[in-house]
Amino acid sequence: MKKDKIKLVDITKIRYSPEFEFEVSSAKLSEKLIERSRTLQGWKIHEDCSLDHGIELSPENDNHLFYNEDSLMQIKEVLALCRVYHAKALKSCGLHVHINAKSLSDKDIVKIITEWVHRQQYIVKRFGVCKDRLENTCKLIPKKELKLITEKNIHRYRNSGI
Repeated sequence: MKKDKIKLVDITKIRYSPEFEFEVSSAKLSEKLIERSRTLQGWKIHEDCSLDHGIELSPENDNHLFYNEDSLMQIKEVLALCRVYHAKALKSCGLHVHINAKSLSDKDIVKIITEWVHRQQYIVKRFGVCKDRLENTCKLIPKKELKLITEKNIHRYRNSGI
């Protein structure tokens, strides 16, 4: 039986900002890559102290992306530059994505969180998230917490100024 495709929101209308972490083989190469990144328009690469010779890449604040060909090309170019400097995504490295939720309703956010909670085990397994990261920085959301994810609570949090 074919699984139904879930249509949560139109992703082409949502701005996002991915952050990539990579390990570089030496401090010298890491410094060179950071220096070279100054020529990348709209992106920043800086040291990531949670790794031995780590770097973190992300769009600058005013360069949050839309899901389109231009944004995907920017990501490809940044990742190609990292490959030139032998940057590797080791098990100690991570990726996370900031999503601009301004255009999402409280109901949309509840649907997205609910889908995430129900699919997080599959995603962790599929992408091989290591046990150490799950214990420290990528903790799973227990299903029992879904009872707290209500439109009312989302609305209260969004308007709290936190």
